[in-house]
Amino acid sequence: MRATFRAEVSIDPPQVQVRYRCQVCSSESTLRRSVLNPSTITIFAGIPLFAFTFCTFGYLLPGSFGFLQWLAATVGGAMVAKAGVLLIERCTYTFAPAGGSDA
Repeated sequence: MRATFRAEVSIDPPQVQVRYRCQVCSSESTLRRSVLNPSTITIFAGIPLFAFTFCTFGYLLPGSFGFLQWLAATVGGAMVAKAGVLLIERCTYTFAPAGGSDA
């Protein structure tokens, strides 16, 4: 299941607040601390994870595969980088009920 969301814009003070709606219970929530955005996590964690995995796969796989070795290292690196970014997002993002209600 995936949460749907909507953005609310306020003029004074200028800010954008994203509200997420649970499809199971229909309650709304907001991110408690939105310090890290996905692009920052990708730059500082995803790219190093990709590089480390790519080099490790390239070293461990036999060199006679050529293009398949490069393809396996690239796909493996992309999968590990995306999984690492999603894991960091899951650990750092916390949600709070919208509007201060204790739902």
